[in-house]
Amino acid sequence: GRSCPDGRAQRGSAPAIGIGRARLKAPIAAHTAAQQRSPEQAWTHGFLGLSVRRSGDCERAIPLLVRAAELDTADPRYLTHLGHCLVETHRREAALAVALEGEARFLGTRQEAAFRLIHASSLPFEDLDEAERLLRRCLEVYPGRPDCARGLDTIRARRASD
Repeated sequence: GRSCPDGRAQRGSAPAIGIGRARLKAPIAAHTAAQQRSPEQAWTHGFLGLSVRRSGDCERAIPLLVRAAELDTADPRYLTHLGHCLVETHRREAALAVALEGEARFLGTRQEAAFRLIHASSLPFEDLDEAERLLRRCLEVYPGRPDCARGLDTIRARRASD
């Protein structure tokens, strides 16, 4: 299968997405209703965005996650998932902006690791040194984080094959 720049397999074969969407229709409907009742509550946008993302629809999730992140700047989940969706939809400049914001906002916390990963994933394919630096920092603030470790393994493998 295809892989993302951080070494993860790309999400969603057609059958898996279909199964996921069937399971998520009720939560999505519940979150949509909550969002309509409380449009200025971050969690209504955020949880709907997270549900839609889990169903495989980053395009629809992005504006919901943007709004949730605007309404609740203290919760890293919305900004993290927004960054991952931007990477997955190849909006690398926007993903980089989210990564830099998250790195600054959550500096020195475990949440910083997710933004270092998003940053590394938003870099040009050939920028291995910077990606390696970011992934090492990811593991410093969140030791053993598997996606950062996989990213470093991917970099090592690319260097070995060059």
